[in-house]
Amino acid sequence: MADKLNRRLILGSAAVAAVGAYAAAPASASAAGAKDDERELTRRARSWVFGWNRAEDSGEFVFRDTFGHLYDWHGKGTLYYDDADAQHRIARSAAEYESMWEPVFNGLRAAEHWIAMEPDVVLSGDLASVYLGFVARITGADGTVTGLRATSALVWRRTRDGWRITRDHTSSFTLTPDELASAISEAERRGGHTAH
Repeated sequence: MADKLNRRLILGSAAVAAVGAYAAAPASASAAGAKDDERELTRRARSWVFGWNRAEDSGEFVFRDTFGHLYDWHGKGTLYYDDADAQHRIARSAAEYESMWEPVFNGLRAAEHWIAMEPDVVLSGDLASVYLGFVARITGADGTVTGLRATSALVWRRTRDGWRITRDHTSSFTLTPDELASAISEAERRGGHTAH
């Protein structure tokens, strides 16, 4: 009787341990998956910032060639806004956003960007919020230089093609030449995130 009871206790303990291990495995895998998503979203967000860079010899700026892998071209409920747009328009598709900014950037002599605040990622299932800050030095066709400090809140959706920007709200303000030089220096000092 005692032997049977011991065997049952041993078997019961083994079953509990097995269930515990089974339950812990998905959590561990989920945590690892979340870390992978966070790294991928950080990489994509940084790529998005530097995708706006333009050099005098860059040739024609084709929005879709640069950002085709980052924007949500087919999803519903997309919305994009950047208060640097003089008309303060809200684009409700990536194609509409493309039509707003492609002519603007093709009219520039140069555009350079530095990350002032690294992407801060929050995940929730198949949606993610990424908050980041950057500094821009924009050179118009006439050589006029404009400095901007911007903050972007990007909402990403996981699609079968990977993470895509489904919403964007970017706000910015103009910097004086001294403020721009200081902001670039600070961005580089904090991590060497120069435009490239």
